[in-house]
Amino acid sequence: MRSSALCDPEIQSGGDLAVTRGRLLGGSVADLAPIGDGRNSQVYRVRVSDQRIYVAKRYLRDPREGRRRLDAEFDSLHFLWDAGIRAIPRPVAADRAAGVAVYAS
Repeated sequence: MRSSALCDPEIQSGGDLAVTRGRLLGGSVADLAPIGDGRNSQVYRVRVSDQRIYVAKRYLRDPREGRRRLDAEFDSLHFLWDAGIRAIPRPVAADRAAGVAVYAS
């Protein structure tokens, strides 16, 4: 069951990545640092103004490809989390239009 509006697939794009992540997390982003070099996504460590730490993932899209990577990963992790599995990242929020998802440990 999705109790948070942050998980609503209809959240619209905020444009700038820091703004989008801040909006998804309900606060301003104090620090945004890239983690690794992904081919299919860009992953960031995000610290918000109240010092909470998250991981934000921007899913890259190829218009020639029909796969929706964010949908598959976020929805699968949300299903597992709702089923009580905790050995996975906790899905926090998704902006499907912007291709951004936020996870917590």
